[in-house]
Amino acid sequence: MSIEQHKQNRVWAIDALDMLNRFVSDGDIDAPAEIEVTEIENNRRNLLEGKYRALILGAFNVGKSTLVNAYLGEEYLPTILEECTAKLTHVVRGESMKTVLKMNAAATEEELNALRDVHRSLNIFADISQDTPKGQLVIEYPEHNPKSVNGTLKTLITMSSDDDFPSLGTLRTKFDELFVYLPNDRVAEDISLIDSPGVHSIVQTNNRIAREVVPSSHLVICMLDSQNAGNEQSRDFIANVIQPANRKVFFVINKADHLTDQEIDPTGHRGPGKDLVRSLAGVVKSPELFFVSSLYALAGEQLAAGRMTLDEIESHPKIRIPYSIHRELHASPDPVKAMAQYLLTRSNFAALRHRIHEYLYTENAEGAMVDAVCNFVDETAWKYTRPLEMKLEQAKNIPKLEDLQKSRTRLEQQLGEFRSAAQRVRNENEGQQSQCKKVLEDQFDKLAIEDAVLKPIRNWINTGENFKNAKRQAYKPLADELEKLVREFVDDAQRRINAVADSAENSVRSDLTKLLGDEGAIEKRNPIGVSNTGVVALHAEMGGSYFGFGILGALLGAAALGGAGFALVNDNVIQSLQLAEKLGVASLPPAQQVGAIAGGIAGFVLGGIIGLIVRSGGADAVRKEKLDKAITEKVEQMLSKDIFGQLREALESRSNAFTQKTNAALDKGAGAIQSQITAINDEESSLKNMQAGTISRLTPKLETLATLSKKAREIIQWGAAKKGRN
Repeated sequence: MSIEQHKQNRVWAIDALDMLNRFVSDGDIDAPAEIEVTEIENNRRNLLEGKYRALILGAFNVGKSTLVNAYLGEEYLPTILEECTAKLTHVVRGESMKTVLKMNAAATEEELNALRDVHRSLNIFADISQDTPKGQLVIEYPEHNPKSVNGTLKTLITMSSDDDFPSLGTLRTKFDELFVYLPNDRVAEDISLIDSPGVHSIVQTNNRIAREVVPSSHLVICMLDSQNAGNEQSRDFIANVIQPANRKVFFVINKADHLTDQEIDPTGHRGPGKDLVRSLAGVVKSPELFFVSSLYALAGEQLAAGRMTLDEIESHPKIRIPYSIHRELHASPDPVKAMAQYLLTRSNFAALRHRIHEYLYTENAEGAMVDAVCNFVDETAWKYTRPLEMKLEQAKNIPKLEDLQKSRTRLEQQLGEFRSAAQRVRNENEGQQSQCKKVLEDQFDKLAIEDAVLKPIRNWINTGENFKNAKRQAYKPLADELEKLVREFVDDAQRRINAVADSAENSVRSDLTKLLGDEGAIEKRNPIGVSNTGVVALHAEMGGSYFGFGILGALLGAAALGGAGFALVNDNVIQSLQLAEKLGVASLPPAQQVGAIAGGIAGFVLGGIIGLIVRSGGADAVRKEKLDKAITEKVEQMLSKDIFGQLREALESRSNAFTQKTNAALDKGAGAIQSQITAINDEESSLKNMQAGTISRLTPKLETLATLSKKAREIIQWGAAKKGRN
């Protein structure tokens, strides 16, 4: 479970670095992008390329390369006695299969061609190239074939390669270590197995390994032969080299297939284990012992994968299976599967493999790359979180919003108060205008007309000789008096209504000025008024009946006397009267015409007089009554309808115009306040949209960073608990 958890943690750490990398280009993160990207990429490279290094040390022919092959499940490394490893070999996970030589000096073209020729002679298909800037010689294999790597290593790193492939002698002197990259799922992405050169004794391991490789490793796997596990040389090497470097050591007693079940004791109470524990007393406290058979493990893997046959297993000189077990395995339904399982179980290799991973992943206190990356993720997430939190806090608490809200509240209250005041002004204006109309109506009601015009004109008629004089003058004095009274009445009514209208409008203007200042100024209206042409018409009508009677009498008289003159007058009479001479003309028309003209003139004058006499022949009382009725009807018609209608229309027009101006001023005042509120609402809406956008943009980022930080700390704490650290 711990190993699987570590793998999950490693995958998460890589994803976390990807997330942090996306934050670098985020405009909300105030960080030097180039530096941040470099740090993230360094951590990614350390995590992807950095390895938990497990160094395998052991004497000549102890089975180190076989152990590596068993770990890989394939025979990548040469293992026969003459071909044991002479170079430091790192086995790591890669996307493609290749061998990379770490060159101390660049290979010559002749050396490269020699290497190509050797590979062709061995039927190893590979692309060989040199990366001089990196100091690498790269051998890439187009196909994943373990035999290709095995063949390459035979030519370059085995003890017998100098004799077998002399053309590569100078090339072999130019490198001390190489890396084998394998696309093999058995190779963990973050573990490097290091196979060290074999020597006749573990103490003879060269100084470079003791000085550099051991201290830089995270785990040392000390391979011991089951027949020689507790020798003093091993003790001295561990005490002088491994322990000072403070490295964890697994003691692997190989070739456990040569031991009995009683001799295989990881507790160290009997058999080779007991000898080893006794030799390590005072040097290693509670040493971890593993009894394995790398040969059985590799054979079991190859048999299970179909790369070895059951016959090859049974004929193998180093694999010895008891007869009873051999018979039992062959009797099983699937002998191949049963044999493979027996070999793997007998090898005890699975426990060693699991323990290697468990220690490196969960107990290794140094070089814990996942922990280091998680520390970086936690610190970086916190570093990115602080500016985002500040921006989020600023977004949530925008002082301008509070100011705008206060301003809006104040303006809304002001608008409410203004509208109330405006309504009062409107109501006042409406009342004042109604009062003006009422005053106008009162001015022109019948009682007012009666008191101001009709009663005075009656008194005038009935006073002294006014009536007789009026009659004698065709009622002109009466008409003049009536016109004067009417004019006075109309002028007084106009003065009063204009005064009332001015007072009403001034009162409203005063309120508007208080409410709006200069913006409420309304120009003063022109006074309303009417023409008095109706009175002139009344004057002409006053003598109309007398004029009619006079004209009618004149016409009748002219007709009667004109006809008589035509009949009675002749030329003798005209001549006797000497009219031509008196008129200063040479001659006159015929006598009948002259008679008709003279009679007509005389009749016209006489008839007119008679008509007037006839018209005035009635009683004064009757005439006064009729005259009063006529005057009353005419005055009431003129004042109550005509003039009142004109004034009412003029007042209505003035009232409507003033009301429109008043309403426009009030609406403009309310609109000005509303415009300020609208502007505030627009600005507030814009700020809130920006705020919401910022919050919605930053919140997921902060949640992501918080999740990264929390998960990173959980992994660190998990690792610390596994390693026994606080």
